[in-house]
Amino acid sequence: MNYRFNQLSQRKKVIIIGSVVLITIFYAINRHYLRPYVFSKTDNEVIRFIFNVLPNFIGIFPMYLATKYFLNYSLVKNLLYVVSLATIYEYISGPFDIYDVLTSVVAAIIIYIYEKLITIYRS
Repeated sequence: MNYRFNQLSQRKKVIIIGSVVLITIFYAINRHYLRPYVFSKTDNEVIRFIFNVLPNFIGIFPMYLATKYFLNYSLVKNLLYVVSLATIYEYISGPFDIYDVLTSVVAAIIIYIYEKLITIYRS
């Protein structure tokens, strides 16, 4: 394991791993059950669009937490790595959807703002 992760208290390790697991479970439930259900029940384009891009938005968070604590890169490098992986996955997994990539970028921007605010708050 990474040195940075080893420095964390046992409680923080459990919170990080638990967060990654819970977000991943929510991602899977949304992608495989909730989204198909919504698509079959509504014709509202806005709701369909939101549920179409939601897995990409949610999926960035566990990927970021994993890179933050296991790869020990800088914030910007972590986010570029995560968005690159999401884009490559989008390209390989089927029809390339630019909205999924843009959603990943929006999630990365939100993470960046959050991390910067936390840094300012702690100092």
